[in-house]
Amino acid sequence: MANLLHVGNRVKNLFIFLIVILAAYYAWDYFTREKPLEPLYEVPYVVVYGTEKCDATYRCLKSLEEEGIEPIFRDINDEENSTEMYSRMKKAGLGSSWGVTTPVVDVNGKIFTTPYIDSIIAVYDREY
Repeated sequence: MANLLHVGNRVKNLFIFLIVILAAYYAWDYFTREKPLEPLYEVPYVVVYGTEKCDATYRCLKSLEEEGIEPIFRDINDEENSTEMYSRMKKAGLGSSWGVTTPVVDVNGKIFTTPYIDSIIAVYDREY
């Protein structure tokens, strides 16, 4: 009988452990999930944050123009643009304040880091 009680306690402890792990996972998911942002403009837009010397930023801007989308370029060497980008990333639950891979793209309030052009176009087209 003592062995049966011992097994019952182990099952109960395992069950409690699993509940704690599940609760931690849901809390992590909730706090790291991308949060919706207020759009910068009332019309559909694409803001590309990067630097003039960044090849990936240049390719992103060129690809958008080829798709007929006029992107707004914000050079993050300018402190105001950099502050805006990091602030929007933080609100979206992305990145940190000490480094980022460019380009960072804001499409109607949805933030992407080094996105594929198809992802940008899909979100832009949904709003346009």
